[in-house]
Amino acid sequence: MRLIPMRTAVYRILLATFFMLGVMGCSDTKSLPGNYKLERWEDNKTYYLLGPSTQDAKGGGLIDGTVLRIAWSDEVIFAERLSTFRGDPDGWMLIDIKSGKVSGPISESECDIFLKKYHLQVKEVGQAWNEL
Repeated sequence: MRLIPMRTAVYRILLATFFMLGVMGCSDTKSLPGNYKLERWEDNKTYYLLGPSTQDAKGGGLIDGTVLRIAWSDEVIFAERLSTFRGDPDGWMLIDIKSGKVSGPISESECDIFLKKYHLQVKEVGQAWNEL
């Protein structure tokens, strides 16, 4: 039986360690204001909104659904969701960053009010992801 020289063994261990650390650091999340995060699912097409206390997208994340379009400022995050639970309505959700309050779905007329009030520019979620 041939033994591996100590130097080679150490290099292999270091290489494996760096690989594991690199994999652990590869997260498909991008930061939004207030410790909120946009998470891209492994299919690279599905996105979830995570809050400061939301660790993963189980159950649809913070807004109980996937994000279709999104806009944000330092005060609010405004996201159009496709509800995870098909009995719940789809629509726009408003997150107050300071209080953490989630409101919605919001009517179309209210959407226009919030977009103007907070000077928000809505983007398709994939475009927003690429710009973050």
